[in-house]
Amino acid sequence: GCVAGTTTDIELAGRQLLGPPAAQRRAAASISFSRGSFSPADWKGYTFNNDSDVRLDSSSCGEQTTDDQGIAKFRYPCNLSDKATFPLKATITGRVYEISGRAVAANTDVMVFPTSLTLGLMLTPQADSKKIDVSIAAVQPNEKPADLQTAKVTIEHQMWGYYVRRYYNNNEPNWGCTWEATETRDVALQDGKGATTFDVPEWGYYRVRVYSPETRQFSTQTFYSYYGKCRVEDAARPTLVKISMDKPSYKIGDTAEVRIESPYDGKAFIVLQGNALEQLEPIKIEKNVGIAKFKIKPEHFPNLWLEATAVHSVSLEPMQASPFSSFAAAPIKVDAPDKKLKVSFPNLQKEIRPDSKQTIEVEVLDTNGKPVNAAELTLAAVDEGIHLWTGYKTPNPYEWLTRLRRPDLKRNHYYDKVAYEDKKADIGGDQMAKRLGKGDDNWIKPVALWSGPVTTDKNGRVKIELDIPEYDGELRLVAVALNQQALGSTDSRLPVRRPYMLQTGQPRFLLPNDTFQSRTVFFNTTDAPCKVRIGWATNGNLKKANGEKELEVAAKKEAEITIEFAASDGIGASEIIWTATVLSADDKELDKLTQKIAIPVNIPSGFETKHELVTLKPGESKSFAREGFLESDQSEVKLSVGPDALLRLQKAFKYAIDYPYGCVEQTTSKLLPLYVLRHAKAFLDVSYQDGQTMSAMINAGIERLFSMQTGSGGLAYWPGGSEPNEYGSIYALHCLTLIKNDREFKIPEDNFKALQAFVRKIVTTWDKEGDHYLYDRAYATYVLALGGDIDGIQQIARFDAIEMPKSARMLLAAALAKSTGDVARVQKYLKEKPVKEDSYYHFGGDFYSTLKNSAVELIALQQTGEDQVRRNDLA
Repeated sequence: GCVAGTTTDIELAGRQLLGPPAAQRRAAASISFSRGSFSPADWKGYTFNNDSDVRLDSSSCGEQTTDDQGIAKFRYPCNLSDKATFPLKATITGRVYEISGRAVAANTDVMVFPTSLTLGLMLTPQADSKKIDVSIAAVQPNEKPADLQTAKVTIEHQMWGYYVRRYYNNNEPNWGCTWEATETRDVALQDGKGATTFDVPEWGYYRVRVYSPETRQFSTQTFYSYYGKCRVEDAARPTLVKISMDKPSYKIGDTAEVRIESPYDGKAFIVLQGNALEQLEPIKIEKNVGIAKFKIKPEHFPNLWLEATAVHSVSLEPMQASPFSSFAAAPIKVDAPDKKLKVSFPNLQKEIRPDSKQTIEVEVLDTNGKPVNAAELTLAAVDEGIHLWTGYKTPNPYEWLTRLRRPDLKRNHYYDKVAYEDKKADIGGDQMAKRLGKGDDNWIKPVALWSGPVTTDKNGRVKIELDIPEYDGELRLVAVALNQQALGSTDSRLPVRRPYMLQTGQPRFLLPNDTFQSRTVFFNTTDAPCKVRIGWATNGNLKKANGEKELEVAAKKEAEITIEFAASDGIGASEIIWTATVLSADDKELDKLTQKIAIPVNIPSGFETKHELVTLKPGESKSFAREGFLESDQSEVKLSVGPDALLRLQKAFKYAIDYPYGCVEQTTSKLLPLYVLRHAKAFLDVSYQDGQTMSAMINAGIERLFSMQTGSGGLAYWPGGSEPNEYGSIYALHCLTLIKNDREFKIPEDNFKALQAFVRKIVTTWDKEGDHYLYDRAYATYVLALGGDIDGIQQIARFDAIEMPKSARMLLAAALAKSTGDVARVQKYLKEKPVKEDSYYHFGGDFYSTLKNSAVELIALQQTGEDQVRRNDLA
C-alpha cells in the first residue's frame, strides 16, 4: 500500500501470448478508487472503516512505451482529498496495445491510506447483558502498532428530528437523523491497543466512534440494543419505525416474535404478506414498543414480509411535532431444509488423461442423508480457463430460488426512503468488475461438455461418461439435481493432463513471406528422467520445413527448442504438425504426443471498408470508382442516395438498434434514437430485430427501463439490481421525459414519478465532491426542467456561485431557457456565471468525452435559439 502525499511507482509488464516480451508498444495506466478493506493479520476482528460517504475521481497515469523487456513504468503522485477518512482500495488498470490498436489489460488492487496512522475498533457484546466491550487499535500501513498514547472513544445514540419544510405552494414534512453523543472517553493505548466497556441503558441504534487529533482517519461501528442485549450491525437502517425479530430465520411450525419500535405511542397495524396478504393485526404501542407473534406456515417459504404502520395517538396536550403515521417493512427468512438436495462426486479421480473416455459418478441425497431415486440431473464439464476469462460463478439454484422476494406493495407516505436488503443471489455469469480490462476475443478452442438430463438409480447415483478431448488444463464439474420436492448442486475441479506435455508458441496469422521463430517447450511432470524426440513438418502456404531433434529432460523439469519457419508468397490455410515421442533411458517408447497448429497466411488487409459521404448541390454530378483496393471478386461498391440529410446516420442507427447488450445506459442509447427518428423517411426501410415494428421496439425499451427500477425510484444498472445508478437514471429520465411530453406512447405514471423523485433528490443532495458530480446535478436539473418540474427548476440558482464545468453550465443555461423562454436572461447568465473547461476524467459514471460535451453545448444553443453558426459547426 501507499500513503497520501507520496509518489508510487507502477510497473506494467506485457508479453506476447506464450512468447517474447511485448516490446516498443503503447501502454497506459489509470487508477480508480473505492472503499478499501484493511485487514491486518495481527488485528483480526477489527474494523478500520467508517460510515462517511466520500467518492473520489479516477486518475489517468498517462501513456508510456514499453522497453525491450516489455516493461512500462509510471509514477503516480498520490494526492487524496482531505475528506478521505478511511483506507481506500486503488484499482490500477494497465493496458498494453497490440499493433492493431487492441488493448490487452490487467488489474491489480493496492491499499491507499489517507495518513500514516489508522484507527480501528472491534465491538464485542457481553452475553445477555446491556454492556458492550470496545477494543481500539492504532496501526501503521505496514500493519505494525502505531506510537499513539491515547485515543478518543465516543458512543452516540441515533436520534430523529421532525421538521416541516415550507414552500410557497406546499409543505413538505421531513425526518432528519442525527447522532447524539452520550459519552466520550480518553482510552490509553499500549502497543497500539486499548479497551473500554460501555453500559447501554436504552433501546435503539448506537454508533461507536474512535478518533484522534493525530489523524483524520477514524472508524465507526453500529450496534443495536434490544431485549436486554446488544447486537452489532453493519449500519443503522434509516427508518423511524424499527422492526426486529427474535431469530435470524425460522422453520415451518415456529412461532415468530416481532418487536415494533416507534418514536411515539399509539397503534401499529401489522400486515403479513407472502404471495398474498396473510394477516392483518393491530397492536398497541406503549412506551414506544409493541410485540406481535404469529405462526410460520409452509406457504411462507422462502420468506414473507412484515409491514408495520405506526399511527400516533391523539393528544390534546402540546407535544413535539411528529407525523401522524410512519411505515417500515422487514423480510422474515423461512428455511425449508427438506427442499435442498445434497449433491456430490463420491469417487472422483485426482486427475485424468486427455483424449480419453471418463466416467463421472454423481450421488444425490436428501436432507436426512438418504439416497434420492429418480432425481433428474445434469453434469457440465467446462475448461476452468473459460470461467476465469469470463468471471463466471458456479450457479447455486437453491440459493437463487430461495432468495428474498420483493414485497408486492404500493404505498404513499411521508417517509418513503427506506432501503431493504432484497438479496439477488449469484446465479452464475459475467461480472462487470472481474471483466474490467479483459480482452474481448479468444482464439483458443474451448472445452465445454454437457451430459444432458440423466436420472439417478435407487441408490441415488448415476454414472456419466464424458469424452475428454486432447486438452491439458482443469475442468470445472458442475452437477445440478432436482425432483418434485427439492433441488441442489455441487461443483469440483478435475485436472486433465498427461505426465508429458508439449507447448508451442507461434503467431495467430502470417503475411506472405513472413518469417518467425516458434518456441516449443516439453514438460516432464514425472519423477523419472526421459528423452524426447521432437519432430515438425509444414504444409499449406508455409515453406517446407521438416526436422527432428532429441532432447534429454530431467525429472519434473522442462526443455525447449526454437525453430524458424517462413510463409510462402501465397495466401490461404497453413499448418505446422508437431510430434513428441517420449523415450525411456533404454529407448522404450513411453508416450507420443501430436499437435496440429493452424496458421492462416493472409494479405495485409483481410477485410477493409472505406466510407465516403458526399453532398451534391442541385445540378451537380460525381462519378464513383473502386479505388485503393486489390482486385478481387469479393470486393464491392455500395451507393446509397437520398434527399434526406439524416441518411448519413443510417449506419450508426442500424448499429444502435442491433446492439446486443441491455444495461440502463445501453437501453437508453438504443431507445433514444429509435424514438427521435421514428418518423424519418431515411429509416423506414431499415430491418429491425425479429421483424419488430419501430413502435414495438420503443414500447419494449420503455418496459425494459422500468424493469430496472429499484425501491428508491432510481434505475439499477441491470434488471433485478438493487443499487440505483445515478447517471443512468438521469439519462433514462431524459429519454422518457421526451417520450412522455409528446404523448404518443404510454409511460407508467407511478413509475415515472418515482424516477423523477429520485433524480430530484440527486439535484438537492450535496454530499459528494468532484466535477463529474456537479455535471450530474446540472444534467438532472435540465432533465427535470424538460418535464416542467418546479422543484427542479428552483435549484438552478444554487449553482450560481460555483465554478462549473462548461458542459454543466451549458445544461443549466438550457434548463433556464426551457423554464423561462427569456433569451436575454440566458445570454446574461452564460456571460456572468463562473465556468471552467471540461478537463476531468471519470471512468464510467457520466461517460465523459469531448463528443458528449459538444452535444451538450448544441442542446443548450438549440434551447436558446442563438449562435446559428456555432450550432451548424457543432452539428
